[in-house]
Amino acid sequence: MRDWDLGFDLDKLQAFYAVTQLGGVGPAARALGRSQPAISHRLRALADGLGVPLFERVGRQLRPTPAGAALALQCAELFSLARNLPAAIRADDVIRGRVSIGTYATIASHVLAPLLDPLLAAHPELSLRFVFELAPPLLERLRRGDLDLVLIASSLRSTDGLDVHALTRDRMVAVAKPGFLPPRTPRLAALRAKRYLAWEGNDESYAKVRAWAEANALIGDTTLVVPHLESLRRLALRGVGWAVLPRYTAADDLAAGLLVDLAPKGLDVTLDFHLVTRARSLPTAAVRAVRAVLEGARPGSIRARHGTPSPG
Repeated sequence: MRDWDLGFDLDKLQAFYAVTQLGGVGPAARALGRSQPAISHRLRALADGLGVPLFERVGRQLRPTPAGAALALQCAELFSLARNLPAAIRADDVIRGRVSIGTYATIASHVLAPLLDPLLAAHPELSLRFVFELAPPLLERLRRGDLDLVLIASSLRSTDGLDVHALTRDRMVAVAKPGFLPPRTPRLAALRAKRYLAWEGNDESYAKVRAWAEANALIGDTTLVVPHLESLRRLALRGVGWAVLPRYTAADDLAAGLLVDLAPKGLDVTLDFHLVTRARSLPTAAVRAVRAVLEGARPGSIRARHGTPSPG
């Protein structure tokens, strides 16, 4: 068999992948401009050619079998590569195309913007698309091929089909406006008398922060709960209360003296930055360029900008 002889045509893969992404034969047929019988015929021919069932019917829905799910992941890689072929075959050194990055809004603002600014300035035809969600949905979108890279500061549990690159570590810091706490007062006692600006979320790191705050009786009637790190930072800058934030979100304010690190006893919570990509993927030149910048942050940018973690 020659290396271009697949034993089936790409139209069958396109029909199959459209059904997995759109949830049924009807939506796939409309999207591809084909009849439903034509799509069904392609699905049967593909399954017969591969010798495995690709879908099972659950009620009125088609659900991929394990073999179908594995094939869908491979199709995501194949069609991503195909979409980027025009840029990949250009022979010049200009980096073109769009890179889709999944991350948190705070990381995009405080980490990615400074890191990627020189790359964007050097390559004006490079485009970035950011998607902001929690870690689990970001990783799932990466598996499906909706994203090229994911950068998160979180513990990782399920990483099937993904390559995980540990970049660096940051720490949570308790911050407030200078002069917010009275001098010569035990730190935890002083904090109990002040308004706590608490984060509300489901991340493991913030669960540890909540456990520390509860153990030290820092949560009270005046506690203000805000599920938005930037709002907590701004409230702390205004002197409304004190907050526990990832150091990278407050690094510039700490350096400028607009906020101070309160360093209360027992607060020793860290965040691990991970760069996640799809396993066995064939990245475009644009994806490789962005990835190189982020991986270069391992010994330098994030750590130098935000400080090496130390005990809280």
